[in-house]
Amino acid sequence: ILSWMVVKERILSWMVVKERILSWMVVKERILSWMVVKERILSWMVVKERILSWMVVKERILSWMVVKERILSWMVVKERILSCMVVKERMSWMVVKERIRSWMVVKRRILSWMVVESQHPTVILSFRFY
Repeated sequence: ILSWMVVKERILSWMVVKERILSWMVVKERILSWMVVKERILSWMVVKERILSWMVVKERILSWMVVKERILSWMVVKERILSCMVVKERMSWMVVKERIRSWMVVKRRILSWMVVESQHPTVILSFRFY
C-alpha cells in the first residue's frame, strides 16, 4: 500500500509538473501572440510613417503649385502692364501724329498765306487762321 501511495504521489507530482509545463506553454503562446500583435503594430506604424511622408510630399507639391500659380498670375499682370505700355506707346504715337498733322495744317495755311500775299498784297489784311 505504501508503495502504491508513493507511485500515486509520483503520478500526482508528475501531473503537477505537466500542468506547469502546459501553463508555461500557454504563457509562451500568449507571449508569441503578443509579439505578433507588436509586429503588426510596428508594421502599421511604418505604413503610417509612409502615409505621413507622402502627405509631406503632397504638401510640397501643392505648395509648389501655389508658387507656380502666383508666378503665372504675375506673368498675367506683367502681360497686362506690357499691353498697357503698348497702348500708351500707341497713344503717344497718335499724339505725335496728331501734332504732325496739326503742324502740317499750320504749314499749309502759312504757305497759302504766302501765296495770297505774293499775288494780292492787300488781301492779307482779311486772311484769318482757322
